[in-house]
Amino acid sequence: MRRWPFFVILIAVAAYVFSPKERVSVVAPALVTRAATPKVVQAPLVLAPHVRRPASVVPKKVAPQSALKIDRQSVFTREDRPLLVQSGRRWRWLDGAVAVPSDDARVAHVPRLSERAGFWVIASGDLPAGMEGLPLVEREDNGLVGIFTGVLKAMGKPGLQNDGQFRSACPCEINQAYPQLKSYLLEVSAGQSHEELKTCLQGTGLFKRLEWEILDHPRTSR
Repeated sequence: MRRWPFFVILIAVAAYVFSPKERVSVVAPALVTRAATPKVVQAPLVLAPHVRRPASVVPKKVAPQSALKIDRQSVFTREDRPLLVQSGRRWRWLDGAVAVPSDDARVAHVPRLSERAGFWVIASGDLPAGMEGLPLVEREDNGLVGIFTGVLKAMGKPGLQNDGQFRSACPCEINQAYPQLKSYLLEVSAGQSHEELKTCLQGTGLFKRLEWEILDHPRTSR
């Protein structure tokens, strides 16, 4: 009779420990805790279209392309003529080759040293008798070779009324005239040098711009 209370107490303890309510109460908090913790998903970074810049695309600097490719052994610098200076650039006169119109039948079978749209460059010794060629010039700073056409581009000041104002003092040939724009393309007259014509026109004070035409770059379509 004295051991009965012990078994009663043991059963009560077992029931307390293994009770389903207690198991739920112990396990449930852990489940609730895991469910309440949201997973953080980092969305990919998306740039606006105007922000995207391919790292591999780098602007390239394009070196100036010469109108003519001339073998330096075919030409030489003339030391007997002063440098041609305009727009801050200095040009040296070349000898040994000249430029001629490419559609001239007289040079159809002459060997060409180089060519540019509308012109062929041939050796001075191959120039047909009675035919004149255009001289070549070379920029002193970068070696660009161009064709000196002998045409002087003249832009007049507001005081210029007509070509008679300057032709009376500076005889010259008019290649093209745009009187409404006060613009003229001039050429030297027989027996006159290029330097003399430009110096004379500068002395009239009627022009704000006097510049020789030098074909030093390839022609491009516009």
